[in-house]
Amino acid sequence: ALNQLPAIKSLTPQAIKQLHEAKGIMLEQDNLWTEAGFSSLISNEKRLISLLQDTPFSSIYFPGAITSNIYKHLGSSLQPYKLYFRHPECLKLPVNELKAFVEHHHPQCLIPYNIKAVAINSEAIGAPSIDADEFRNRLRKTFPQLSLFDTMETA
Repeated sequence: ALNQLPAIKSLTPQAIKQLHEAKGIMLEQDNLWTEAGFSSLISNEKRLISLLQDTPFSSIYFPGAITSNIYKHLGSSLQPYKLYFRHPECLKLPVNELKAFVEHHHPQCLIPYNIKAVAINSEAIGAPSIDADEFRNRLRKTFPQLSLFDTMETA
């Protein structure tokens, strides 16, 4: 799921530059981004909820992590907002929670994963190696969208 989070496309280049340079959480209202006043959500969930209740923001930018515990505290308070993250790795959620989060919030990222190819090696160190052809075929069936090459094929 993390490698499928899209890049931010709906913001101006100036706004994207501002978010790239941001050290803390940013809030957007009428195309103007302002600092929330804190860089991490740890122990600041209530502050964020209070800010969101006091001002009609439309988007939130998170440069850091959202953990399962933080998400439980924020709950449905994130629902009406566009959510932007610095990188997919900022979503530190278990797989089922991550899938639900992505489905409900449709987050976007400043720096998305851009996997071009995956190098694999069917040779194992300290364990029996698996059949290289079987390994490649299984991976290529599972991940048809990726360019996979085996290091032993190119050696």
